[in-house]
Amino acid sequence: MNIFRISTLWVPDHHLNMEWDHPERPALKEWSIKAFDGNLLLASLGFLLPTLGVFFVMWLIEGDIWLGLIPSAFVGYITYNASVQKRMCVHRLTDEGGEVYKWRAIPDFIFASMPWFAGIYLILVLWGFTFSSEIGLGALVGGGGVGLLYALVFTSEDYKKDQLDLRHWKFNWDEIYEVIYDRKGHAIGFTTEDSRPYIVRFKEDNENFYGCRIYFHPKMAEELLRLFKSKIAPSIVIKEGRIHYRTID
Repeated sequence: MNIFRISTLWVPDHHLNMEWDHPERPALKEWSIKAFDGNLLLASLGFLLPTLGVFFVMWLIEGDIWLGLIPSAFVGYITYNASVQKRMCVHRLTDEGGEVYKWRAIPDFIFASMPWFAGIYLILVLWGFTFSSEIGLGALVGGGGVGLLYALVFTSEDYKKDQLDLRHWKFNWDEIYEVIYDRKGHAIGFTTEDSRPYIVRFKEDNENFYGCRIYFHPKMAEELLRLFKSKIAPSIVIKEGRIHYRTID
């Protein structure tokens, strides 16, 4: 059953490809939400640094603030979609466990434009050197180099595949051994036994790192907490705190 609708204009039509592994199991709860699943600080830096870098380069070269607004707005739009765009999350919980689909609805032209994006940065830096070596180096250090690096990373086919792929994972209630409720992030994080060896390594850096995360609308919090408490082992205490993220994801 397709419980999610989104315009497919220039974005992956993953909602048409969702197939639950256990559609025969009656659903206790189904919902979809658009959520940011990752480290917002890192993502914001990935968006702000190239944008401010272009603005700084244009200001160094021309000395005109307004001249830098148009290219900065263009770069900001591209980098926002590539780094800060939220994920589409579709959840289905049953008596036995749950399934989750996640993907990012990023227009494909965002990635197709990255080579042009890198070229623009390179031209701006070289243009700065035509005025003076100081301006050229200032443009490179002041943001042009960072922007060029980000553009090259976003051009990578591996990065594009990671961002646009349809992700599907599932779990059973009896596999869960720890749970956290992130009130501010409107999320529940948990870890299952099969991922314990992987998760333990990262918990040495931060104990609030959890391998599985589901997001929900604020009004659903109490209902989902009751559902989790009724399904997980009685010995498991749902702690409250902020979920730790290692990357932008």
